[in-house]
Amino acid sequence: MRLELIAHPAAAAAGRVAVELVAQQNALRVVYEIESVDAIILPSRRAAVLQRCDELWRHTCCELFAAPAALVATAQGGAYREFNFSPCGDWAAYAFDSPRCGMRSLALDEAPRVKQSARTAATPIGEPSGPALALSVEVELPRSAVADYPFLWPTVVLETTLGISYWALRHHGPQADFHQVENFSTAVGVT
Repeated sequence: MRLELIAHPAAAAAGRVAVELVAQQNALRVVYEIESVDAIILPSRRAAVLQRCDELWRHTCCELFAAPAALVATAQGGAYREFNFSPCGDWAAYAFDSPRCGMRSLALDEAPRVKQSARTAATPIGEPSGPALALSVEVELPRSAVADYPFLWPTVVLETTLGISYWALRHHGPQADFHQVENFSTAVGVT
């Protein structure tokens, strides 16, 4: 399943973000394709070994929210999970009791595998005068991490030379907030 994300209107962003979700037997494969008119700022690896790290969302970060059917059906709040994937390969996983409440680290059976490739695009996107950069981030997340959370909502925090923009399937409200319960009404089911 391929999805197009849109930038929150409060931040200037020119480019395109698409996400592909592929359910495999033992893993969920998520591929984020990001194109920008402005140079994308890629975060550095925090340690010599890829690891779980907090606050990855402060820089370019691919995210995935996962919700159970009950949360999507009622849109009243409830438990959900958040996964953060840095292009450098670091990652984080959290469980929440309800939007922004009860946040805690989520233990995974195995670490997600994250790999990225970045390149300067041959053709500028949008405005013909600016250099474009394309970034692909591919994630293999163990299926056990989303086993009881089959509704997925991908997002991207994109840091470029112009600042930070927030990308999602849909935005609710004047400020970007990926944790609003209304967001899950646009979550997609993956089995």
